[in-house]
Amino acid sequence: MKRKINFKAGLFAAILIASIILVSCEKPKTAKTEDKETTFAVATTKAVKGEIINYIELSGDVEPKSTVDAYADTTGKLTKLYVGVGDYVKKGQVIAEVDPSRPGMDFVASPVKAPISGNIIALPMHLGATVIQSMPVAKLADLSTLQVVAYVAERFVSRVQEGQKAVVSFSAFPGESFPAYVSEVSPVVDSSSRAMQIKLSFTGDANKIKPGMFAIFKLVTDDKKDVIKIPANAITEREGKQYIYKIKKDGDAFVAKRFEVITGIKINGKAEIKSGLEEGEEIVLEGINFLDDGSRVKIVKQIAPLPVEDTIE
Repeated sequence: MKRKINFKAGLFAAILIASIILVSCEKPKTAKTEDKETTFAVATTKAVKGEIINYIELSGDVEPKSTVDAYADTTGKLTKLYVGVGDYVKKGQVIAEVDPSRPGMDFVASPVKAPISGNIIALPMHLGATVIQSMPVAKLADLSTLQVVAYVAERFVSRVQEGQKAVVSFSAFPGESFPAYVSEVSPVVDSSSRAMQIKLSFTGDANKIKPGMFAIFKLVTDDKKDVIKIPANAITEREGKQYIYKIKKDGDAFVAKRFEVITGIKINGKAEIKSGLEEGEEIVLEGINFLDDGSRVKIVKQIAPLPVEDTIE
């Protein structure tokens, strides 16, 4: 009976020792698994050298470049109107008549003639109204030469000058744009509105456009060639500095190395890189928020670089 008990105790001790050995053998395997470096999935793109355009967006009203008033030569009643708003007239054409007669005195009607060739854009006087020589009977304009009159806020004044290009659009013509340029810049800033008046002239076909239309336009303030540019969301900021992650080879793997960059123009999701990046270098575009300097990465998607040429349409 004593031998049976000793046999059982010995068997139990053997099993316990075997378990301890098995656990101790598995520990290095677990530690090895824990030491394995995390790999992050990222999408990348490449830096490109090309054009980047900066602009400010403004609005204004379409007006004729030249507007002239037609006046009567005498005081009297407006007895006839030969034209309507929108009519085209030639210079010297009779557009109205004013009767200078008074009670007991009859005079020949005095004609009102068009001072220029153009369209009638307003008739402020009505038939039967009393006209004096300082009151216009009609307003005429040359509608073949229209312009956009706009106002630039004081903070943008330094960025505006004559000759700058612009792209104009109208709600009446969705999807269409009309090229223009700054033809006139006021020499002063209005003290009450703190804005400066500018005028734009159209460079292409503007026959569709009508006076009084509301225009929205993008005014080109910078047009840089041969600059390094990347999508702006590839840039991350830490402690007031801007960084990008470049893809580097590390043996058979890829890592993301962090580099500081100096940026220039940032607009429409594009960023100019002044230093810290070269043309053709591959950078992380998606998955950037999970990375540290030297993080191991797996490239799951390569996104096409920005176009070489830029556009604001």
